[in-house]
Amino acid sequence: MSNIIPSDNSNLKRILSDIFPNKKIMIHHNNDGSQTIFLS
Repeated sequence: MSNIIPSDNSNLKRILSDIFPNKKIMIHHNNDGSQTIFLS
């Protein structure tokens, strides 16, 4: 699969920062391999 996000999440955080410029972004890795993204 070519759409796997790198483990450092820098791309994801950069994209979310562009969309939500005034939000704090936190990415939580769950035990089942999924991720939860918090915007505050």
